[in-house]
Amino acid sequence: MIEQAAKIAIGTVFYVALLWLAQRNPRAAGIMLTFPALNGIVLIMADPATLGDIAGAVVFMPVLNGVMWASYLAGVPHLVRRGVAISTASWLVLLGGAVVWIAIGTGITRNQWSVPPQMQWPYLLVVATAGVVLTRAGKHLAPASARAVPQGVRTLLVLHRWRIALFVGLLGAIAVVQHLRGSAALLGVLAGLPLIAVFGMHAIAADSTAPVAHRLAALEGMAGGVWLGPCVAIFFVAVVWRALALLAGMTSGAVYLAAGGVVLLAGWAISIAIIWGMTLVLARQKAIAPSGPASPERTP
Repeated sequence: MIEQAAKIAIGTVFYVALLWLAQRNPRAAGIMLTFPALNGIVLIMADPATLGDIAGAVVFMPVLNGVMWASYLAGVPHLVRRGVAISTASWLVLLGGAVVWIAIGTGITRNQWSVPPQMQWPYLLVVATAGVVLTRAGKHLAPASARAVPQGVRTLLVLHRWRIALFVGLLGAIAVVQHLRGSAALLGVLAGLPLIAVFGMHAIAADSTAPVAHRLAALEGMAGGVWLGPCVAIFFVAVVWRALALLAGMTSGAVYLAAGGVVLLAGWAISIAIIWGMTLVLARQKAIAPSGPASPERTP
């Protein structure tokens, strides 16, 4: 019961945070699309003996999610330029992404695919290198003139109250499925389910209170950081599951959960600090880019 309530509460907080960030720091929102919010809850509630196996499956998911969101951020503007309504374009691209995600997730579950502990650091290095290369090759923020006026958290909660309610309901249903305890691969796949980002992205695309240009600008801004998100999520999982396994060897029961909660919060805090640092580096690189005069946009 505690696990399900924690997933719903934390997932909802990160969903609203994604909406809030998309207006103020699109680069950070792009990196946050693969943020390990639910991953951490699954790890801390798992049987310590299965942590390595679950983590080995979980680390596949940030890469899959990163590809999915890069495709979304490129596909929606492309369809809009061809005359498709932005909300419809969002649904179409999300549907295509969901089909591919389910197919690959099913393959991971059935074949028990896993990255063994000794290969997780080289795997992280490869993903981080690819992320840097793809980020440098891509485009960054849209012109500042196209950005929407940022809204406060209270306004976001009111505007998106029905989507938030639906999100809470679906998250609760998934939490119940996870509580039934499937294989380590299945738990790893469900831990990487990009439900927070799915609701967040469609909420941004379908927000009729903002002009289409503002919504497209938010999506294009997030594209500047989307490839860096997977390396943060993989780093989080690789560090946190090892810390939890170490704790399990020294404590148990309520003490383990309390200490594990501290580890989880510390892991999230470090991840957020890394994400914010990445946005500062991206902003500086754009400011000194040699391809033309500096953009008048305001960097966060």
